[in-house]
Amino acid sequence: MSAMSLKEWAAPMAFSFTPSLRARENAPWAHGVCGDALALPMKDEAFDIVTADFVLSHLRDYGALLREARRILRAGGAAAVSSWAPTTDPFTSAWAEHLAHAIGRREAERAVTALVPSESDLSDPDRLRGGLEAAGFAVDRIDTL
Repeated sequence: MSAMSLKEWAAPMAFSFTPSLRARENAPWAHGVCGDALALPMKDEAFDIVTADFVLSHLRDYGALLREARRILRAGGAAAVSSWAPTTDPFTSAWAEHLAHAIGRREAERAVTALVPSESDLSDPDRLRGGLEAAGFAVDRIDTL
């Protein structure tokens, strides 16, 4: 058995809402697509592997993205998602306090709600599992790192 590079056996695709897609600079053989992640311009069951890295918490309806990911994933394919764990460390608390002091507690809470509306759901492993299963995924495991 010989080792093959990624570009020899796969056709990777990067998807972004913004047209920059900086990954193209490091992987010119990858195909970049710009568009709406809630209405992916791909055929059903078009991919063997789907990933969503630290993007779900930024969506009010993260289930819509999970359903789209499931739609484009082939039967028997694999999906991997990542999200932030609960933010209970002292550094996050200190940052939140400084932000609240700088712009006011209400404005800080409004900003967090606007930027990461689903973070509390996705930082809880049981809620994350529920969201994945509701979208049609069979969850193999959830790891907290």
